[in-house]
Amino acid sequence: MGANSKTDLMQLVIDIGNTRVKCGLFSDHGLQWGMPVSAMEDHEFHALFQREDIHAAIFSSSGQLSNDLRQLLEKARFPVLELDHSMPLPFRNHYLTPESLGLDRLANVAGAQLLFPEQNSLVIDVGTCITYDLLEAGMEYKGGIISPGLEMRAKAMNHFTARLPKVSASATDLLGVTTEQALQSGTFNACIAEIDGIIKAFNKRYNSLNVIMTGGDLTTLQGHVENSIFARPYLQLEGLNELLLYQLSRL
Repeated sequence: MGANSKTDLMQLVIDIGNTRVKCGLFSDHGLQWGMPVSAMEDHEFHALFQREDIHAAIFSSSGQLSNDLRQLLEKARFPVLELDHSMPLPFRNHYLTPESLGLDRLANVAGAQLLFPEQNSLVIDVGTCITYDLLEAGMEYKGGIISPGLEMRAKAMNHFTARLPKVSASATDLLGVTTEQALQSGTFNACIAEIDGIIKAFNKRYNSLNVIMTGGDLTTLQGHVENSIFARPYLQLEGLNELLLYQLSRL
């Protein structure tokens, strides 16, 4: 893994989520290298710092940041920013409780603004929870929706009942002829119906709407959604990089 050239100045972006770590290297606005990993070893970050000409970094941590990685970032020879709710944003945030807004959602909105500046965009992040976030034309973040993700739906039906088994959250036929198949259909097909229904509801409000899908279950779900979407697996990294560039531009 590596960027285009040792002489290129790079921004390092790290997103530490609840279940996976994503890391990316950017040259200006362009992603040069990105990697989603369940657990990126600390020694890999050490090697990355030595190999690439990094001039700035940003990280977002909704999961557990290891002590070694935190110390590595604190001792870096370049400025390192941690995304938090006090950071200035390149869009107006209309959320009434901004301190409770997930940092991943902020990054997604910043990524949507990069892809479709001055346009209406709906970001759907299909992760542990499914989040829907609306960025109106004119850089106005209006809020969104949170609902259970695929795995959460499957686990809930098993956990809150006495006899229903835990099933895999995967694509299946609409009509289940066994309890397991019925649970799978209720998990997967109901999730697809929700996503399509919410997209249609937003399309009724906006004549022109870009729909961007990202998140850990992107590959599982994207081919089954009826509405047209833009699949963007590294949207959070792209958004974090935009937030980093915005902070640097203010210095």
